[in-house]
Amino acid sequence: MFHKCKNKLFCANAFIFIICFCCVTAFANAKPLNPLRKLKEVTLKNGMHLLMLPRHSAPIIAGGWVVNVGSANEHKGITGMSHMFEHVMFKGSETIGTKDYNKEKGINAEVASLRKQRQLVGDGITQERLSSAIKKKQEELDKLYKKSEYFNIYAQHGGDRINAYTTRDHTAYFLTLPANKLELFMWMESDRLINPVFREFYTERDAVLAERKERMNKSPFIHASYQFEDKYWAGTPFSWPVIGTRNDIGGYTLAAARRYLQHYTPKNITLILVGDFDVDQAVTLANKYFSSFKRASDNSDNTGSVDQSDFRVKPVVGSYDIVAPASVTLRYPTDKIGGESYVPLQVLSYMLNSPVGELKQQLQLSNLASSAQSYNNVNRYAGYFSVYAEAYNNNDITKIENKIIDILQDYKHNVSQDRLQLAKTNLLYNYYSHLRSNYSILQYLLRYASYDNGMNYLKSYPDMIEAVSVADVKRAAQVFFSDDQSRMIVTKKSNDGGV
Repeated sequence: MFHKCKNKLFCANAFIFIICFCCVTAFANAKPLNPLRKLKEVTLKNGMHLLMLPRHSAPIIAGGWVVNVGSANEHKGITGMSHMFEHVMFKGSETIGTKDYNKEKGINAEVASLRKQRQLVGDGITQERLSSAIKKKQEELDKLYKKSEYFNIYAQHGGDRINAYTTRDHTAYFLTLPANKLELFMWMESDRLINPVFREFYTERDAVLAERKERMNKSPFIHASYQFEDKYWAGTPFSWPVIGTRNDIGGYTLAAARRYLQHYTPKNITLILVGDFDVDQAVTLANKYFSSFKRASDNSDNTGSVDQSDFRVKPVVGSYDIVAPASVTLRYPTDKIGGESYVPLQVLSYMLNSPVGELKQQLQLSNLASSAQSYNNVNRYAGYFSVYAEAYNNNDITKIENKIIDILQDYKHNVSQDRLQLAKTNLLYNYYSHLRSNYSILQYLLRYASYDNGMNYLKSYPDMIEAVSVADVKRAAQVFFSDDQSRMIVTKKSNDGGV
């Protein structure tokens, strides 16, 4: 006979755990094959890399390319330029996006001259006259533009999910399209890499400023996070947000963007295809369309070079009184991507976050925190392990902080073999779940292709997870969970008085 559960939250979590346990146990016994073992790698004569994973289950291809340049490769004055390229690289080329490129080029030269004159003159009346002249020339240019033609061409041929993203490490561009449109993809992507035209540059600059402002206004927590990152990563290129600082974005020039294009070199780019295609045909098409892609890198402004020794951080405390739930984040510096403790810390994070993990059991079920989550964040140059907890019913933040510290310190000496195995199985389940579709596989490859030895690392990731032992988890906790952690503390402020 079943009895009514008195603690509904506990029973719900217990039910979720049972379901998860059954699923991952079934998964563990299935021993799935890793499709990435069939990955083909080719380097073209110009140094551009090509990754190909044929999968003939459906007549679809997920394609994209990744550039090994992100916000960490910038410097003050052009912060956010990698993200700016997300906007301008979709504006077409000398062929796509224009009715008459030669005429457009001539007017752009006139606009550049007028802008330069306006910068040099101090007379307000003359500046106003030049601004009026620039506006008229811009109206002429608008009539020559075939706006959104890049997107429209793909849409007419079945292209979908056209997008891009930027991280501290890289910038990626991607889409899906029918298998019989592979040559269209090769032509379109080579064309915008070889002959890009940054149309409506200053309009897009304003759009990025508006995007940044919207983020800041939407969440006071994001604003506080930007301030904390600046403090935590002081003196490193991680100190500014990926989107850039407001002053730097407002100061972008077309000339600066063209200089930044020098980092979009063949040797710095990996083209990736996943789906229904023939490998030999793909290589032939890549050689046909990308063989003329040659761009020398002139690193005279030091953009792109990163001193990895810069990423040593000292413990900091950031306290913010904002209109947001009270919370605390503890952060510990760790390995960069590929470090020997990366996978053990991934497993440890899964142990903390599971339904039977300490964050759920000791913080949430005890009504100390309304939510809690750990993160193992790694990049090319540095990494950190963090735990975030949001106070329940205005509970004392210090009490929550001390409980988190006790939990992490306990991992130095006590690690359950059963829970370790469950976390490892969950990690493997998550890994293989992301290898079910062309698009999700592409996203994995876009990320890891930008790292040294990234493909071998991604292929061997399941083996590394399975090899993690109790001793490995304890060792990682002992090495990284020091007493000198950084803290971001948010105290709740009423709406009266603003932010």
